[in-house]
Amino acid sequence: MQSPDLIILRREIYDKISLKMDLNKFPIKTYLCEFDKYPAISLWDYVSYKIKSLSDQIELDYGPEILGLYHKLILVELLIQCSNRKEINIQLAKVDQYYQRFFDQLIKRITNNENNSSFNYKLRRFRFEINICRGFIVPTVPQYINLHRASRSVIFKKNLKQFWKGLYYIAFKLKGTKPVFRLHTNSNDSYAMSMFSENGWRNLFVEIAEILRHNKRVKGVTGTAWFFDPQLELISPELAYINNLVYECNGLILYNGTDEKSTHEAIFMNKSRREKFQNGSYQPTKYTVYISRDELIQWSIAFRNIR
Repeated sequence: MQSPDLIILRREIYDKISLKMDLNKFPIKTYLCEFDKYPAISLWDYVSYKIKSLSDQIELDYGPEILGLYHKLILVELLIQCSNRKEINIQLAKVDQYYQRFFDQLIKRITNNENNSSFNYKLRRFRFEINICRGFIVPTVPQYINLHRASRSVIFKKNLKQFWKGLYYIAFKLKGTKPVFRLHTNSNDSYAMSMFSENGWRNLFVEIAEILRHNKRVKGVTGTAWFFDPQLELISPELAYINNLVYECNGLILYNGTDEKSTHEAIFMNKSRREKFQNGSYQPTKYTVYISRDELIQWSIAFRNIR
């Protein structure tokens, strides 16, 4: 959808919402200007106190349906801004390729009759959508990326060996903790999930290496997830390619503990892992990976030469 069509969509949503709430009390411009105050490096789902307060007050005054309609208008405003500017936060070689697919998918969601209340910060899906539209998250596949910092606390979570390995990698490979690209899984993005395969991950690493070449200040890549767990080589050998790829890139994999969220993600769609968890033979565990920019770029060059 091009900018003129988005302007028409904006008008349609504005006409609907202006009949049901006082937009002078909650100006769209005030909401959008708040994004300019956001930190360049933060958690992917960061929401400022001001935005939370505005959203909560709208929901209190008018209900979740009107809040969702208001957020649709915010998303369309951000989409118009994206279509009118050449650069988005992170310099990309193929910016249109990543964003346009997601924008087309989002516009369909905005224009259909889906429950407006699903456009709410309480939902992970909407937090992805708003932060992609403001250019903070790049919807690469099968993992999204955003600018963040490498975790330092993880090096303390096991033993001295992990501590020294982690400290060495941060100091001499990453050469600092920020900024780095952090990996994220968006299970609501069906296309991204369909690309969750060995070829998909290899292509992702090639693309991130290319992005790193255009962003010299970014020190590398990090991510934390249950699927970086080395024990998956025995538990789910079909996923062993992920860690094999990290090792190919001379990356580092560090123990990061267990929690309810990671356990749920590891077992809720896989019968085999669920049964092993239930009989006590498998405990889903989070691991954190570091891959330095130099190592990933060198791997990408070698991979392209043999492909």
